[in-house]
Amino acid sequence: MSEEHDRVAMVSDLRVVVKQLDTRISEEAAALEKRISEESAALEKRISEEGAAMRTHFDVMVERVESAVKLVAEVNSHHSTILDDHEARLQKTERR
Repeated sequence: MSEEHDRVAMVSDLRVVVKQLDTRISEEAAALEKRISEESAALEKRISEEGAAMRTHFDVMVERVESAVKLVAEVNSHHSTILDDHEARLQKTERR
């Protein structure tokens, strides 16, 4: 260690250091805000794209379900008609 003694910090010295720190903090905060803004925009874009893809997927799935339900309804209607005809024949046979 040297034998020299540190000089006492003057208020003016401290003010310079504080001003430098304030400037550096402001610059870092601005850079951080810019990065956060860019990341936020990228995230919003990705969410929007995913939402569009999800809507497209569900539209396709709804079409498939609708066609399947329509097919089931048509088959059910056909079977109902056949069973009604069969029931009518049975009742006609039982009356004789």
